[in-house]
Amino acid sequence: LQAFAKQYPDAKQVKWEMEDENYEAEFKKNKTDHAVLLNVAGIVLQTEVEIPASQLPAIAAQYLVKTYPGQKVKEATKISEGDRRTIYEAEIKNADILFDAKVNFIMVKQEANENNDKD
Repeated sequence: LQAFAKQYPDAKQVKWEMEDENYEAEFKKNKTDHAVLLNVAGIVLQTEVEIPASQLPAIAAQYLVKTYPGQKVKEATKISEGDRRTIYEAEIKNADILFDAKVNFIMVKQEANENNDKD
């Protein structure tokens, strides 16, 4: 909690969850959704920032239009794992489509039940 408060002093509406043995804090900052994954020592392992779908890299947007015609991107996120890697995530219907920093397709994560995210 102390490490989070020090690094994100303007975080609003913070919601905490356990993710395996780590802690995830979801919050708003400047009216934008953020999430931070910290280990027990307070070290940030991963950050997620919601971005407008229009800010997805052009190659990712083209892939989505071609592979999922007629599907709208409900939510887009930029995920950073420190200096190791950056991932772009586009949520459509019941799936999250992941791309790496070079905008190569990584995988599709199917959501079992769309209502699970609203808990």
